[in-house]
Amino acid sequence: MSKSQRTKTVLTWLALGIGTAGAIVACIGLAIAGRIQLGDLGTWVGGLASAAAALVALATLRQLLEAQRKESEERRDRAARRAARVELKRSQIRHEDSTVHIFELENKSGHPIYEVKWLGPVAVKQDAERLTDFGPDTKEYDRAILENGVSLSAQYTSDIPESERASWIVLPRIEFTDDDGYRFWYGQRNGKLSRRWRHVD
Repeated sequence: MSKSQRTKTVLTWLALGIGTAGAIVACIGLAIAGRIQLGDLGTWVGGLASAAAALVALATLRQLLEAQRKESEERRDRAARRAARVELKRSQIRHEDSTVHIFELENKSGHPIYEVKWLGPVAVKQDAERLTDFGPDTKEYDRAILENGVSLSAQYTSDIPESERASWIVLPRIEFTDDDGYRFWYGQRNGKLSRRWRHVD
């Protein structure tokens, strides 16, 4: 347990103790004044014990849920850092009236990746963020597993005029699932664009 968690636990118990003691003192004072009837001692003690147990259970549940939330966030962050080691290299072969875009996906994460889905790319006009599919004739394929250290490549030809090439970005659309079951995407998904790996939420 970390220092901050220990501090939070001590403060929780201290608050419960002060609250219980305060309730007891208040009830005794009212009883002495004749404004309330305490009843027999067993009923009183049993009621206090039940209330204290309920408060402790609530505090414990809150701590458990907070710990689970933090653990989930840490696992998600670790998965994102590992996904960043799945490298995507890009190169071009330019012709007068067309450009060949070459993409190489190399798994350097230290673990296999699964359900690799590689779709046709999209061309993005930078100034207007206009999206253009290359068309149905582009390669689309799936790969059940890509071992660590293994590469996967594809190339596509676009007919973007030479005068406009500087204002366009061509992005592949790739998805994969890691060892822990987290799925990531790159390029374009559901109308969103990204040039780094993102979680599929």
